[in-house]
Amino acid sequence: VMIGDVIPPSAIALFNSPIMLSSMNWTLELVTPLDAETRAGWLRFDSELTTAGDGYGWENTSIWSCRGELVALSRQCVALFG
Repeated sequence: VMIGDVIPPSAIALFNSPIMLSSMNWTLELVTPLDAETRAGWLRFDSELTTAGDGYGWENTSIWSCRGELVALSRQCVALFG
């Protein structure tokens, strides 16, 4: 489960200098169980900033196994202080 929250929110890319941000909420849906072989491989994160405005950003992330299987779906809302 920890790997689902390892990448920084994509809303950071909206700013030219470092900013503070805070997770408002975060959900993780586990889609496909990983066997021992797949757990030893890499994972690909496809993250998309869905929208941002008024100090908030919403993003969706798909996490894929080295076999191309959808492993998990992550959704997050962040508060942006910048």
